[in-house]
Amino acid sequence: MERSVKGDEEASKGKGSSKGIISIWTLFMHADGADMFLMALGFIGAVGDGITLPVMLLIMSKFMNNLGDGPSNDSSVFVSRINQ
Repeated sequence: MERSVKGDEEASKGKGSSKGIISIWTLFMHADGADMFLMALGFIGAVGDGITLPVMLLIMSKFMNNLGDGPSNDSSVFVSRINQ
């Protein structure tokens, strides 16, 4: 049993010494259709997740600016500005 453990250690030492750097093309070369679909779905999800906070801040800033005008505007002007 000790021989197999020592043999495995020696084999792993030999394999670990030759670390190669692979290109991105080599990484994606082995992807099949399902992998490409999942990567595209993940990209779309990441874009959607990243854009929600800026859009929410834009909408809330417009709402707060209209709300900050105070009672100088009547309700119809306020509602029309919010709906823009």
